[in-house]
Amino acid sequence: MTMRSSWALIIGVLLLASCSLSARPKFRDDLSVPAVLPTLAVDGEAAPLQPPDAQHGAQLYAQKCVACHGITGAGDGSNAAQLKAQGKVVANLVNSARIRAIKPSDWHDVITNGRIQNLMPPFSGSLNAQDRWDVQAYLWALGTPSSTLQTSAALFTQQCASCHLSEGSAPKLNDPTWMVSMSLQQVASAMAVATSHQSLKLSEDQRFQLADYVRTLSYQYVDPIALRESAVKGDGTLIFRANVDTGPVPSLAGAPVTVRAYDQAGETFSRTLPTDATGVVTFTQLPRRADYFYQSEVLVDKVKFFAPPLQFVVTGTTVLDERVHIFPITNDANVISIPEYYYFVQDIREGELSIAEVFNFDNRSNLAYIDKDFPGGPRSLRIDLPDDAQNLRFDPPQLATRFTVSGTSVYYNDIVEPGARSLQAIVLYEIPYRTKKRIERRFTYPVSSINVILPDLSKLPGGLQVDGLTDRGVTQTPNGTIHLYVNDKSIPANGMLAFHFTGQPRAAALPGSDVSGIAFGAVGVLVALGLGYMIMSRIRSVRAIPIKLEREQLLALIASLDGAFAKNEIDERNYTRRRADLKSQLKDIWE
Repeated sequence: MTMRSSWALIIGVLLLASCSLSARPKFRDDLSVPAVLPTLAVDGEAAPLQPPDAQHGAQLYAQKCVACHGITGAGDGSNAAQLKAQGKVVANLVNSARIRAIKPSDWHDVITNGRIQNLMPPFSGSLNAQDRWDVQAYLWALGTPSSTLQTSAALFTQQCASCHLSEGSAPKLNDPTWMVSMSLQQVASAMAVATSHQSLKLSEDQRFQLADYVRTLSYQYVDPIALRESAVKGDGTLIFRANVDTGPVPSLAGAPVTVRAYDQAGETFSRTLPTDATGVVTFTQLPRRADYFYQSEVLVDKVKFFAPPLQFVVTGTTVLDERVHIFPITNDANVISIPEYYYFVQDIREGELSIAEVFNFDNRSNLAYIDKDFPGGPRSLRIDLPDDAQNLRFDPPQLATRFTVSGTSVYYNDIVEPGARSLQAIVLYEIPYRTKKRIERRFTYPVSSINVILPDLSKLPGGLQVDGLTDRGVTQTPNGTIHLYVNDKSIPANGMLAFHFTGQPRAAALPGSDVSGIAFGAVGVLVALGLGYMIMSRIRSVRAIPIKLEREQLLALIASLDGAFAKNEIDERNYTRRRADLKSQLKDIWE
């Protein structure tokens, strides 16, 4: 991915884990609707303080839940497969048996306290009580077909409204406190067995249709289908133009172009159309929402070229004009070099160091580079990792799909466009460490500038020193004080960097480490050193979105750790300690 394409994909998808709602609450089939309503809690936990808003709940669901539970709530989100492979449960929230049996108070408890055994977090810290009721209202809306509401509304008006929407002893079904203690099964059963309802002649399907409608009286319903349609339709137009820069390239006529829309939760939707004979394609009816970024990609002779991301709200128009540059291809790896390389010690824990490596790549030709006929698919760059690297991940996490990992080698799958610092890659991992360690980093491509950066640990007992590099001393940055070491000489292609860590400081949270931003920490360092052009360009593009060790990374680490333990690749003591540490970090983020 080029720098122009990478920042749109930084819009992270906040990854959550699945929950299990499989336990069916017990109920009595002869239970009538209670005449006494539950006491309204002043904090909104026992019952909502106001009718829940399903439309607001839909926004929260997109941020917190969709990655695991899916757009329709069927438990088929983008992360569900990985969780299920680890033996976790990803609940189908629209399963008819489940939504009929569970009481709102029970569902609220699940959202509030989470299901840690399935890596679902508690939301009591990140969502207030009303927000959690709003999310639950949207879950009810997902399970309530709008196509049946009109019929059931007419049935309710005919059979039920005279008692339940007028003054009298019958419960007022539009009171949000009423819904807390009643499942749909209980509401439907009451219609069949209550003495006051014996005159009703309703089939089982009609009773559940009525129960669905009755619940909508106690919250602000929204049609999920109409809501999803409004999210993918609008009056915006995007005109995509493919420009051939130099030299011969395959014909652009009929080349597939995909435009992708991203919001804070990740990719929202995509559309694909072929280009015309001049390499132009027009996408219409796009939403002009302030939270949407659009980015297009074109596939030319099995190679993807990316256009820069754009927003309607930035241009202030109804038409986006997006251009992508198509370059001839070279397979000569000699055009690739690394002008700047950074090795960050991001965190120190007992028995391990957390490392972030930042690679800036130059393509010194006027051609796009990719390896020729690489087995298994296109590849371009290669990054070799230490043999003892653990828990490999990428920053931002969404870029992981652009890389292929084979053993201790990481391959970038897409082209490297011509130009200085046309691509940046950030890889993160942990390495074991006690009191001394030799670090060896081998580079496929020549490296000009090498920087090793540690937090300033001079005041911690034991410290952490670097031997074999030039000490440039302590530097103050906007993100804290760092200690900089450099390699005085450049390294040729297939050359190696070697140095030693010595000392064992007390484990401590370090400035810019762990949940602090990898890229943001790098920016502070590089700006202070006058070396931060490319990272700063990226941050300016997404300055409102912090790059952190996010939930997705922590969940991926836990899943990877579980898999390694299942394969006997890690001993139980280290597994237990590491997993407890990761879960603690996960809880801190979600609280």
